[in-house]
Amino acid sequence: MAIITGTPIWVWGILAYIVYVGIQAIKERIVSISKLFIIPIILIALRYNVFLSDYAALCGFSICGGTGLGFWVTTKNSGIILKEISSVKLPGSYITLVFLLSFFLLKYVFGYLSSAHNPIAVEYASVDVIVSSVLTGYFLDRGLYYVSRLR
Repeated sequence: MAIITGTPIWVWGILAYIVYVGIQAIKERIVSISKLFIIPIILIALRYNVFLSDYAALCGFSICGGTGLGFWVTTKNSGIILKEISSVKLPGSYITLVFLLSFFLLKYVFGYLSSAHNPIAVEYASVDVIVSSVLTGYFLDRGLYYVSRLR
């Protein structure tokens, strides 16, 4: 219980936003293609220090793997391009909610481990990098896929 009560309030705000975005993704909706890049930009910004570390290559390969996953999922659940308004009509799906909650949980656990049990966090840092980067690649590919279809 001390872990949860010791968590900064802004972390719960992020969780609330993630749940909001995930619930919105469950329903069919029209989204501006530029908005599809908000999540990957945030995820990359949260991981910028990885690009300057020993894990940079692992991160790069994992992002590429994530873009492959994103391409596979996006082509199976492809939306309808609305060229006149540079938007896409996306089908409802739980994938975004599940992936965002997975990312949050991973970051929460590794944040706790880094502050409380640093040796464990260091030992499993590659898991954090791989999962975070795959999810980043997935969301990045969604935006790139629809930009390429728009043209």
